[in-house]
Amino acid sequence: MSGIINPLENPNLSDEEKIRQGINYLSDVLEGNISLQEISGMKDSDVNAVIAVGVLMYQQGRRQEAAEMFRGAILLNRKNALAHSALGTVLTAEGKYDEALTALNEAIKLDSEDIASYVNRGEIYLKQADFKSASEDLRKAVELDPDQTDPAANRARAIIVGINEMVRELQNQIDQGQEPDI
Repeated sequence: MSGIINPLENPNLSDEEKIRQGINYLSDVLEGNISLQEISGMKDSDVNAVIAVGVLMYQQGRRQEAAEMFRGAILLNRKNALAHSALGTVLTAEGKYDEALTALNEAIKLDSEDIASYVNRGEIYLKQADFKSASEDLRKAVELDPDQTDPAANRARAIIVGINEMVRELQNQIDQGQEPDI
């Protein structure tokens, strides 16, 4: 497995050209234009395998270890939306909502059609009583799944139905002159 060629290892370059290209190379690494995945020559399937192990750990209740696997995948390739989304899921389960929102926002920035990230972020917004943002995210998740086959979008549909039922019940209480039972 070979990754991106380090300019310092190129025998066809002069020392001055090696320094110039080396600085550009380092700058690209630091700015995230070149990932550790690319440097090491890893394939996307290798990073996805790290994520898959993290998912198994999460399913076994090993949240800390799962989070570390997802963080490792992000270190390898910070443009991997699935790794950010998975980390956001674990952080949500841990109640670390600010960190989860950061991960989910990045996942959505990288993949604007990531249904699970919209639903997870929408649920956090609900917990934070940010109903406008929650509604926008849950509706977006539903819009992205017109065939109603995605489990996360179906969860969003169920949440929306539940919210609508609560609103109707509160409205009935108000209409009957009762104090709303919130």
